Amino acid sequence: KDLKKDLENDSILNEIYTINSKIGEGEHAKVYLVMDINKETYAAKILKENQEQVDINAFYREIEILKKINEVKGSERLIIKYYDSGKGDIKKGSLVSSNRDYLINNYFPNVNLYTYLKKTKTGFEEKYAKIIFWKILEGIKFLHDLSICHLDIKLDNIVLDSHYNPIIMDFGLSSEMIKKGPDDYEYLKQNKGTPKFMCPEMFKMVKYKGIQADIFSLGVILIYLVSNKNAFVLANKSDDSYKKFIKKDYKGFWDSFINNEPHLIKISEELKKLYFKLIAYLESNRPKNISEIFNDPWLADVKNYTNEDYQQYENYMINLEKQKDNETLENNNQTNLNNQINEGNRSMSSDDENYFDFDIKPKCINKTGLNAMNYIKINGYLNPIDFMSFLLKKLRTEFNCGIHVEDKKKLKFEATFTNEIRDELEKYESSKDEEEGEQEVDLADIFQLKDSIIMIKLFESINGGYEIHFIKKQGEYMEYCKHFEEIKNIIKDYLNL
Repeated sequence: KDLKKDLENDSILNEIYTINSKIGEGEHAKVYLVMDINKETYAAKILKENQEQVDINAFYREIEILKKINEVKGSERLIIKYYDSGKGDIKKGSLVSSNRDYLINNYFPNVNLYTYLKKTKTGFEEKYAKIIFWKILEGIKFLHDLSICHLDIKLDNIVLDSHYNPIIMDFGLSSEMIKKGPDDYEYLKQNKGTPKFMCPEMFKMVKYKGIQADIFSLGVILIYLVSNKNAFVLANKSDDSYKKFIKKDYKGFWDSFINNEPHLIKISEELKKLYFKLIAYLESNRPKNISEIFNDPWLADVKNYTNEDYQQYENYMINLEKQKDNETLENNNQTNLNNQINEGNRSMSSDDENYFDFDIKPKCINKTGLNAMNYIKINGYLNPIDFMSFLLKKLRTEFNCGIHVEDKKKLKFEATFTNEIRDELEKYESSKDEEEGEQEVDLADIFQLKDSIIMIKLFESINGGYEIHFIKKQGEYMEYCKHFEEIKNIIKDYLNL
């Protein structure tokens, strides 16, 4: 029998790898936690069925790039490690999904950099941000020295090893560069990536240099590390903040960034200057290469860091990890609900009806894997139908969410949040562009920007109280985290906490 959907949980890939759970999903592939016959764990990226040939070619290109990286000694210290690839069958009993393209990499249980950044609330201390950024630079320089540009550098694509060193992953959009001379490569034409981290050249749909495109993305990474936000949404003229930067109104650009954000005032002048260089509108004004960034004054003292400094960084990250996945809120004396909200994350099968009965009593929870799902535990009395009806109405009215209700009691529904970046691009398309030679193209269509879809379900906990489960069905991970926080605040208001 052919499978109508991908199998998880105890399915066997290529007679070697047992699938444990899904830990991620992109537009063209799903990522699973798998175990081989020696009980070693890996991450398996499996191409979805019925993909366009251009996407299949991109998957094969990623494999070839990882093979090339893997041939160089020491690459595993900086870059995700390649182990295996090919075509295989996914089997579970008599069910078979045949001839599936797969890629096996090493698995990092510490998840991605954004997860840790989110725990800080206001960003890392600059001392620790320097360590993280320096190590990311080492990884990108390693790639550039092999004539490879990543082209999708973002917080989600950087995982942390057991000592919290950044490891660069996801080479689905990467490209090999053709060298013309020292530090000079032929222009690239590929205009795909993650819009928040993309350079202006990509939005203008013109040829660009891969190294300078990566350097721009590093600038966005840098400011996120110390602030948990960026100073603009998109690096084009549709964005009012970045438009100030283009017009060299640097003071107005920076003031609008730190406005009403007291914690941003602490950012050092040296970091601000480096940030401005990295996100320069013209690629010729950005650093020529990663070595030039290493020599920037903001990073000068990293060369003198001792083992004690790195141990302090590791202890800092351990303390972040020990924190509850979010805060535990104290009871409000003005209410008799006696509610507390406790938050965390779990991973579960997409076929979640294997795990839950319809009478909202959980059978069991699969706790392995990454943040495939967040949950909120509520201790205390709650009227489930009234609560979910309130939440549904709030999301529809305050956030203009599209709502798809999955059951009559409204205990399970999907909320669709409109993609803000697409709105910005549509605004850009509708405006008249005075820049000579700018092409009129539908950027929103080219980037295939999708709305965020979050499934929200309420269960009565087997240990008392209630659990609200959140599953990212579609959209960027960072957007999901933002909307999760917004929903959490609605719940806090409802409980008067």
